[in-house]
Amino acid sequence: MVLYKDSNDKEWPVVFTLKKAKTIRDKCGVDLLKDGIAVLIEDPLKCVDVIYYASNASDAISLDEFYDRVANADYVKSAVDACVVGLADFTPSRGGPMMDLWWKARLQEESEFIAAANQAKEKLSGEPSGK
Repeated sequence: MVLYKDSNDKEWPVVFTLKKAKTIRDKCGVDLLKDGIAVLIEDPLKCVDVIYYASNASDAISLDEFYDRVANADYVKSAVDACVVGLADFTPSRGGPMMDLWWKARLQEESEFIAAANQAKEKLSGEPSGK
């Protein structure tokens, strides 16, 4: 199970089941068993719709309120991450090539962040950091 935290610090468990996959197909037009991770990576807004139903937020708050809680890029990114990991856990193939692509993108993003942090540290201290 993956937890997603919204801007109100409410944690939503993201769990995919066949029943939720059917609800998501009916409500969002996304066939998770057919389209899988690819559609979620390509369309972050559709991913937020999917996580709304996968996390049972639909039982507690409206979709509009859920969008208010994921109103900035950090929360959308967190929602996409939770959705992708949760879906990879649900699918028998563990996500296949699309999951590999997602992990590579996340690792690239982390290495770029570390490089930027090292550059900032160098500028502030005036000394080269140990790369």
